[in-house]
Amino acid sequence: MPSATHDQWPKLDEVAQKVLDRGEELRWAAERAARALQSNSTTAALPALHAVARVALLSQRLARDRFIERWEPGGTAAATATELEREIRELEGLLATQPEAATELQLADNQLQFLRELPKGRLDARGAQTAAKAADHALESLVRLSRRLQPAAPAQ
Repeated sequence: MPSATHDQWPKLDEVAQKVLDRGEELRWAAERAARALQSNSTTAALPALHAVARVALLSQRLARDRFIERWEPGGTAAATATELEREIRELEGLLATQPEAATELQLADNQLQFLRELPKGRLDARGAQTAAKAADHALESLVRLSRRLQPAAPAQ
């Protein structure tokens, strides 16, 4: 099977735009789901679950923003990192009485620190790999955290 020639590959600008569009779709869907969850539930864990969803969303947005800096220098990565930091600190307060959950959040925050400490501007191959892995590992920790916070299903 012949491989595609370089001329047949999609242009990087097209790929970047597709990533950007998908990221915005994900952001919109996650925020809508978080609002629906908040309005339809009375569980005590709801504020923490909502905060975990926001942190997860922002962690993935930060990774995307770092990739997009290649084509759009001076983008929104710094603002996203600041908002992410604020949300993590807020979530820490919500988890102050739950040491196991706070530990899981710390694991996610440790992974996100790799992402926040990457040099600004265009990422080289190693930086891109670090960004992708850090975002992925942080998301895994946040998924485990959300499962830990979800109330148990009623026995039938």
